[in-house]
Amino acid sequence: MMKYGWIVLSCLCLLISCARYEKIELEELPDRIVLNALASPEGIRAHISKSVMLTDKDPDYLLTGAEASVFVNNAFVGNLRADDDPDDSIHVAGQFRLDYPLQVDDQIRIEASAAGYEPVSSETRIPFECRIERVDTSMIVGSAPIWWLEQDTFGIRAYVTLGEVRRDTACYYRLFVNRKMRLETNGRVWDFSSLDDKNILDSGSSSGSVSYSYYPLSVDYEDPVFQMVGYNPALQEVNGTYGLGTFSSLSLPEDRKVRLSFSPAQFSYQNDTLSFDVDFEIYLLAISDDYYHYMQLLRDYAVQLGTLDFGSLLEASANYTNVNNGFGLVGAYQMDSLTIHMPCDSVYPQIIDRIMNGYGW
Repeated sequence: MMKYGWIVLSCLCLLISCARYEKIELEELPDRIVLNALASPEGIRAHISKSVMLTDKDPDYLLTGAEASVFVNNAFVGNLRADDDPDDSIHVAGQFRLDYPLQVDDQIRIEASAAGYEPVSSETRIPFECRIERVDTSMIVGSAPIWWLEQDTFGIRAYVTLGEVRRDTACYYRLFVNRKMRLETNGRVWDFSSLDDKNILDSGSSSGSVSYSYYPLSVDYEDPVFQMVGYNPALQEVNGTYGLGTFSSLSLPEDRKVRLSFSPAQFSYQNDTLSFDVDFEIYLLAISDDYYHYMQLLRDYAVQLGTLDFGSLLEASANYTNVNNGFGLVGAYQMDSLTIHMPCDSVYPQIIDRIMNGYGW
């Protein structure tokens, strides 16, 4: 009996250790137009490209000869014009814009086409206005490993009070923070923005580049309104964690106050040879329905083919695109902002040395 037991066990081990490779024949799919656009009271900014396969060795997004018409409340108002800057190394080619005044509840329709592709279209509406009524702040102290040493870090907890909001229907918002730092020394001026970690603007006589990831800004959306995703409970775990800051007016408390924190909070500083200014800009966006649902679905979306990890993309493609016959998102927003200027500290900020060392000064 033992003899047969060992034979069975050996066969099982052999089956487990076998690897089987299958060649998958994928259906040839036609390229589609990808239309991404956001409308605001100032006009429309768009990016038009073509679809690619995730498995393409050299993905080619560029779509030549694209055209797009804009209709407001069913009336033609103009065509999107190409807005690529040849000196811009940050934004991908295929930028378009139309400067046209838009108002609350205006219905915008964009129709895009290119030779060899089926035309696409999408619609959105300008949402209601939003307003930051006030922001109350408090300093918070934490700890973090810096150069293998546990050091105190300072952060800011902000209580943002919204202006009047509609309670009879769901209105959607997005809240986020941008940290701006300006260093001036020896006739050079360097501007840093946490919202664009590769865009460093030099307005002095010398230029350089350093990864802004050395100075990240962490935003924690602590308030429960950021975790309320009623239509998709599977997303409640990640909604606040990944920092998209979206919420619904129906989730707001009576005082219309929401809470978030961000760190590290550097102070401004000045001496005889340099000045270092730090501002925190708090942005409140009223966003269209499609914009909100897109942010709710995609949030931390990243493709890692090696592990087949598709992030938290939990829905079919029809749920995260509102472009007919194509792909992308057409949404709208209104915006208000408030700036917190950090006071000057008497202690020299170590981040200044890290910035200078990064540029080889």
